[in-house]
Amino acid sequence: MNAIGYIRVSTDMQADKGTSLDNQVERIIEFCQKRGLFLENIYEDAGFSGKNTKRPGFQDMMKRINKGGVTALVVWHSTRFARNLRDFINHMD
Repeated sequence: MNAIGYIRVSTDMQADKGTSLDNQVERIIEFCQKRGLFLENIYEDAGFSGKNTKRPGFQDMMKRINKGGVTALVVWHSTRFARNLRDFINHMD
Protein backbone atom coordinates (compact mmCIF):
# COMPACT_ATOMS: atom_id res chain seq x y z
CA MET A 1 0.00 0.00 0.00
CA ASN A 2 1.40 3.38 -1.05
CA ALA A 3 1.13 6.33 1.31
CA ILE A 4 2.08 9.95 1.15
CA GLY A 5 2.50 12.31 4.07
CA TYR A 6 1.74 15.97 4.54
CA ILE A 7 3.28 18.32 7.11
CA ARG A 8 2.69 21.98 7.85
CA VAL A 9 3.50 24.69 10.37
CA SER A 10 2.30 28.24 10.07
CA THR A 11 4.31 29.94 12.84
CA ASP A 12 7.65 29.70 14.64
CA MET A 13 5.72 29.16 17.88
CA GLN A 14 4.12 26.00 16.48
CA ALA A 15 7.53 24.72 15.51
CA ASP A 16 8.72 25.16 19.11
CA LYS A 17 5.69 23.49 20.75
CA GLY A 18 6.01 19.92 19.54
CA THR A 19 4.48 20.36 16.11
CA SER A 20 7.77 21.04 14.35
CA LEU A 21 8.17 19.76 10.83
CA ASP A 22 10.80 17.26 12.00
CA ASN A 23 8.47 15.98 14.73
CA GLN A 24 5.65 15.54 12.22
CA VAL A 25 7.96 13.67 9.83
CA GLU A 26 9.07 11.29 12.60
CA ARG A 27 5.49 10.52 13.58
CA ILE A 28 4.39 9.93 9.99
CA ILE A 29 7.33 7.58 9.32
CA GLU A 30 6.62 5.68 12.53
CA PHE A 31 2.92 5.36 11.68
CA CYS A 32 3.68 4.02 8.21
CA GLN A 33 6.29 1.56 9.46
CA LYS A 34 3.93 0.15 12.09
CA ARG A 35 1.22 -0.40 9.49
CA GLY A 36 3.40 -1.68 6.68
CA LEU A 37 2.73 1.28 4.42
CA PHE A 38 5.26 2.30 1.77
CA LEU A 39 5.83 6.03 2.34
CA GLU A 40 6.36 7.43 -1.15
CA ASN A 41 6.84 11.10 -0.25
CA ILE A 42 6.10 13.76 2.36
CA TYR A 43 4.79 17.07 1.09
CA GLU A 44 5.57 20.17 3.15
CA ASP A 45 4.28 23.69 3.71
CA ALA A 46 6.35 25.73 6.15
CA GLY A 47 4.94 29.11 7.10
CA PHE A 48 1.52 28.63 5.50
CA SER A 49 -1.79 28.97 7.30
CA GLY A 50 -4.30 26.16 7.06
CA LYS A 51 -7.17 28.60 6.53
CA ASN A 52 -7.27 27.73 2.84
CA THR A 53 -5.69 25.29 0.42
CA LYS A 54 -3.59 27.83 -1.49
CA ARG A 55 -0.36 26.21 -0.32
CA PRO A 56 2.27 24.95 -2.77
CA GLY A 57 2.98 21.67 -0.99
CA PHE A 58 -0.72 21.00 -0.56
CA GLN A 59 -1.38 21.63 -4.25
CA ASP A 60 1.48 19.32 -5.27
CA MET A 61 0.14 16.66 -2.91
CA MET A 62 -3.35 16.88 -4.39
CA LYS A 63 -1.94 16.58 -7.93
CA ARG A 64 -0.13 13.41 -6.87
CA ILE A 65 -3.28 11.97 -5.26
CA ASN A 66 -5.31 12.73 -8.38
CA LYS A 67 -2.82 10.76 -10.52
CA GLY A 68 -3.87 7.65 -8.60
CA GLY A 69 -2.01 4.84 -6.89
CA VAL A 70 -2.00 6.41 -3.44
CA THR A 71 -3.76 4.32 -0.83
CA ALA A 72 -3.33 6.56 2.21
CA LEU A 73 -2.63 10.15 3.17
CA VAL A 74 -0.95 10.42 6.55
CA VAL A 75 -0.89 13.62 8.62
CA TRP A 76 0.18 14.14 12.22
CA HIS A 77 -3.12 15.86 13.02
CA SER A 78 -6.13 16.86 10.92
CA THR A 79 -5.38 20.55 11.58
CA ARG A 80 -2.18 20.18 9.57
CA PHE A 81 -4.29 19.24 6.55
CA ALA A 82 -7.03 21.88 6.92
CA ARG A 83 -8.28 24.30 9.55
CA ASN A 84 -11.65 24.59 7.86
CA LEU A 85 -14.02 21.62 8.17
CA ARG A 86 -15.50 22.33 4.73
CA ASP A 87 -12.04 22.13 3.10
CA PHE A 88 -11.28 18.94 5.00
CA ILE A 89 -14.51 17.24 3.92
CA ASN A 90 -14.28 18.44 0.30
CA HIS A 91 -10.78 17.09 -0.13
CA MET A 92 -11.50 13.82 1.64
CA ASP A 93 -14.39 13.28 -0.75
